Amino acid sequence: MTVLLDLKEEHKKTVELATQYSEQAKLKKSAGTLQDTVEGLELDYKKQLDERKGLIRDLMKEMEDKKVEFIAYCRQVEVENDRNMAETQIEYEKCLTTERNETQLWRGRAGVLQKKYDTLTKEVDNLLVEVEVLKEEQIKSQKNIA
Repeated sequence: MTVLLDLKEEHKKTVELATQYSEQAKLKKSAGTLQDTVEGLELDYKKQLDERKGLIRDLMKEMEDKKVEFIAYCRQVEVENDRNMAETQIEYEKCLTTERNETQLWRGRAGVLQKKYDTLTKEVDNLLVEVEVLKEEQIKSQKNIA
């Protein structure tokens, strides 16, 4: 009976060892699967990180290109504005010179016309005086005739 008990005891130990080995194998398999999962997640994370870094690089390059384009556009607008301002200034100065010349011309004409007016006014006054003298002489002559 002791042999039977020993056999049972040994069978029990064997079953326990087999169960223990089975559990250890399951744990190793789970640990391996977990390690594979962790490695897969790390690879996915690195891949996503690299993609995002690439996207950020592309966006930074695009932003730099847009900045260069904007600066060139601003320079072009500045040059065009300077040219327009210079053209406007030249046009304004021409108009101003024309106005000054016309003003001088009209002042000169006004001076000439003023002199003519003064001369004609004197002539009219002289003629009026002469008309009065002639009227008086006519009246005297009519009195002498009558």
